[in-house]
Amino acid sequence: MYRETARSCPACASPMREVELRLRGGGGTGIDLCDSCGGVFLEFFDGEPVALSRRLLPALHPTRPGTPSAGDELDCPDCRTPMVEQPYLRRGPAIARCESCMSVFATRPQLQELAEFRIPEDGGAEPTWADALAERLAGIFQRSPEED
Repeated sequence: MYRETARSCPACASPMREVELRLRGGGGTGIDLCDSCGGVFLEFFDGEPVALSRRLLPALHPTRPGTPSAGDELDCPDCRTPMVEQPYLRRGPAIARCESCMSVFATRPQLQELAEFRIPEDGGAEPTWADALAERLAGIFQRSPEED
């Protein structure tokens, strides 16, 4: 554990469990899971949320009754700044993002929506720098070790 104490879940205030997630290419990242409500807290440098949600979903327990719903007011467990729910990359599923540290919190249903999210091949609208970054990060996390 790289922290002295566990983070509190922004949705239900239960202690979150730090889990090491191994990424393709041999790297890893520590993410925070709430066993009480099924929420996931991702710091900005943990990785691209769509790629991480695809890796996380198979390993998560089923959601339990009382799972927070989208739209609940949440505070970032790191900054204590209110998290703002907004569409991921302006056209994806809505997730809570801290505008101070750029961390995100997603409920189990939101993780499912993130895992299913695909950027349209035509880009829909003119791609933004965030679109380009997301595609680049997704490519890094989806490469096999042989490609490195």
